Amino acid sequence: MALKDRLRELDKLLDALEDEEFDIEAESSAICIAGRNEYSRGAIQQDFSQGIRELDMENAEEENPDDFDPDEEKRDYDEVARSLPVFRVSSRAYQRLCGRMKKDTEVAGFTDIAQTEVPQLQVHCKKLTVKGHDGTGIKLTSQQLDAEKSFLVRKLKELEAHLETVVEETLKDATETLTDQLFAKLDPAVSSAISEALPKAGSWGLPKPDGGLHWSTYRATVRRSGVFAGSGGARDINNELTEPIYRQLATIWEKVFQRRLPNILLSFKKSATNVVKQFHAAVETRSRERGTGATRLNMLTRQLDQYSATCGDLCAVAVNSLNEGQREINREFVPVIAEAMEPAYSSAAEERGTGSVKRMKARVTGHVDVHKTQMFGQASQQVRASLLKLCRTIKENMLGKADEVYLAMQRDYTSAFSGVSVGDIKMSREDRVARREVDQVITAADKHFQDSLDTDLEELKAKFGIGNANDRIAENDHIDQDDFMDDKDFEESDEEVDDDTDLNDESVEGHEDDMES
Repeated sequence: MALKDRLRELDKLLDALEDEEFDIEAESSAICIAGRNEYSRGAIQQDFSQGIRELDMENAEEENPDDFDPDEEKRDYDEVARSLPVFRVSSRAYQRLCGRMKKDTEVAGFTDIAQTEVPQLQVHCKKLTVKGHDGTGIKLTSQQLDAEKSFLVRKLKELEAHLETVVEETLKDATETLTDQLFAKLDPAVSSAISEALPKAGSWGLPKPDGGLHWSTYRATVRRSGVFAGSGGARDINNELTEPIYRQLATIWEKVFQRRLPNILLSFKKSATNVVKQFHAAVETRSRERGTGATRLNMLTRQLDQYSATCGDLCAVAVNSLNEGQREINREFVPVIAEAMEPAYSSAAEERGTGSVKRMKARVTGHVDVHKTQMFGQASQQVRASLLKLCRTIKENMLGKADEVYLAMQRDYTSAFSGVSVGDIKMSREDRVARREVDQVITAADKHFQDSLDTDLEELKAKFGIGNANDRIAENDHIDQDDFMDDKDFEESDEEVDDDTDLNDESVEGHEDDMES
């Protein structure tokens, strides 16, 4: 019996030790799981904050590459890491501890339901829906929804105006560059052409050994409006007259149209992209404050690169238009001179008989001497006007392309945040610009009247020199009473005059007799 009792005691002790071993193993597993969770939670948070930091650096470099400092922290990234909630959950352990999945084996390391972190995740998810109950979430009232739509419409109008402003400022810079760089050199070049025109025209009539034209070549040249290709080679005397202009403008023309103006046009992409990002940032801030549209906002964020690429394509088209236009305009000097010289060519070609060659040369030379200032001035004005027209054409094209960017953004953002697809915009850009200008005038007038309504009455009276209203009323009443009494007295005097009419007439006659005597 003693041996059996001893065996029973040892069995109980063994069971207790096994239970204690199980508890120790469970506790050690829980400690390991907790340590693993804490480590992975911290690593995830750090990865998240590092990703945010990289995005901030990219945005800062794009916005201002000249002042970009990679060592400058844009925000507290440790706080960004701590603000990210991370839950390391075990759904299997949670189900087992809740009494489900009884046939499954025990999940080591989990002795309490809170250790699975599923309850904490549930609480967090419930907090996310709070904004939907306080009027800041997706379930907005109709009044709040109207306010959000009004905000979006206002920001879209600002976007449209800002994009137009960027185009106008870009082309303003281009026009100023033309004026300061090219047009400033144009007048001196024209002056050189004017001073060299007469000697050059005289050289055509010199003997051939001295560089002149043979008389038959001269006649053939004037008969063909100054252009002739004979045995001595091709000759264009119109181009020879404009040669001083091309010589002096060649360097600055290339510099302006190959470097400066293209750089100005290409700067539109950066400026327009900044405008688009500012608009998106304003909408994003509003959306986050209201707790709405997070998914749709992420979709629109990815569209920003597409909008920027479209602005880049717009710049490339503008630069191509500039290059093609300037090449055509560069050739406009010669046609203007040829047209101005045409009367001389016609009259010279009609010369016949003895001395006709001398008279022919004299007509051409004399025409150049008389009209050189006028014809070179016309050529200069023609080129100047054509270049300014080219700038206006590029401006209109850029405004049209920028308007396409605006319309695309209007469709995307209106559909995303208002839930309404606007479809194709029927109103033209010009009509929308006119309507916006009218709205601005009305808004300014409303502000003027509102300021008057908000101003104290006494201040308004002092501002416009107006006395007390009650005093004016009393004064007017007194004046009316005096006028009434005067009218009454006047009527009584009229009656007295009627009664004494005969007497007065006799008195007047007697007085007239006295005057005659």
